[in-house]
Amino acid sequence: MVRPLASQLFFTFCFLAFSHSAPTWANDFRTYVIRPPLNNDPIIEGEALPVQCRDETVMSLMCARNEYEPASFLVEADHLQSVMVTVSQLKGPAGVLPCETVDVRIAQKFNVAVTFAKETIPWVLVHDPGMIKIVNHMPQHFRDLEVETVGPPENPIPVDEYRAGNSKINLLTKELIDTKTLQPGDIDGFRQFWLTVRVPSDAPAGTYRGQVEISAANAASQRLTLAVTVPSFDLLPPRFEYSIYYPTELDRKELSEAQRDRYNPITAQQYLAECRNMVAHGCTNPNIYGGPQLDQDGNIHFTHLSQLLDLREKAGMPTGVPLYMFDGGGVIMKEGELTDEEKRASSAATRTVVAWVRDRGYTDAYFMAGDELSGDRLRAERDSFQAIGEGGGKVWVANQGDFVDIVGDLLHRPVLSHPGSHVVDYHQQWQVKPRDFLMNRQRLVKWDPAL
Repeated sequence: MVRPLASQLFFTFCFLAFSHSAPTWANDFRTYVIRPPLNNDPIIEGEALPVQCRDETVMSLMCARNEYEPASFLVEADHLQSVMVTVSQLKGPAGVLPCETVDVRIAQKFNVAVTFAKETIPWVLVHDPGMIKIVNHMPQHFRDLEVETVGPPENPIPVDEYRAGNSKINLLTKELIDTKTLQPGDIDGFRQFWLTVRVPSDAPAGTYRGQVEISAANAASQRLTLAVTVPSFDLLPPRFEYSIYYPTELDRKELSEAQRDRYNPITAQQYLAECRNMVAHGCTNPNIYGGPQLDQDGNIHFTHLSQLLDLREKAGMPTGVPLYMFDGGGVIMKEGELTDEEKRASSAATRTVVAWVRDRGYTDAYFMAGDELSGDRLRAERDSFQAIGEGGGKVWVANQGDFVDIVGDLLHRPVLSHPGSHVVDYHQQWQVKPRDFLMNRQRLVKWDPAL
């Protein structure tokens, strides 16, 4: 709520008149430049700072036009009140970069699952540090476990140790809507700040410098320098198509309760915001948890799919790429043989979808098969794959690696995970404590690179 000016002045006067305490003056705080900002060593309370936390005062980076590049620094103090970070204009012989070139956020401490237990580390980039706090509270799931051990029999974890490692939660203190700019907050121990630089498309090449001021209510301000070098060349477009599993549904009346429980549907506004966030991070073609539909009379329509594509395109996701979506609208994907009529109908529906997709400006229509199937279950989908192929469509799906001999002639886009990752995940999850995992990377399980 916005108060009239007179009310604001009266409120300020009353606050000053009845406030009996002054901020406690702190000793000088310490700052460290984190170089490089993207690294594998965590910053954990009670542990020595990693070698990337350097006793330096200049953050230097190279950032091409239209590129995003990070810089980061750490503030360490016993207690600082109302800490704020501001960045001056970046200036150089070539000119001045606008203020919005640098975005400052907090690497919010967050309690995250690491192995069989959790650890608190800087994890979520936010403007408002007041949205979340970590509290000692064990979720009911862990309290109610009536077993002596958890995990695999060959390496069981005592249930008390399992509970102890999951005894904190991230508590929301307000609605989870971040502010547009950085907000002040107190620091107890340490806080990591994260600067994201995006150079405008018309910026002249050269080196630009600005001051990063760290101020607090109970300490003298300190300054760091941010130096950004803009090269004379522009980056080529990405050579890869970056996609992601995006299991998201739009909230709409036709969703069943089971779908609502499973997918936690979001509003169109949220969907648009998430698509914009993906575009900003270079992910421009996520899959679609939806597809064409049939109306009550059995006629194919694209109302929902069109709405999703409208939102994607508004967010900056390009056309001219394939669409990875689900079946529907008469396109059949199931385990088991198809009758001749089902094959004909599925192929016809596929041709309709492919024509619509291409008219919309996309190159291909990919339909998802049964997720992570293998062996006989994967073989049982051959009829469905073949009918889609005869209709001009394509098939994509994650699988267990045995697809070549089973559906290699019909599967157009297999999704595979690296076999070594399963070895590492299984070992680290149940055999290593989270802090050991984070602090001793040299002891991690390795796998044969030939895999």
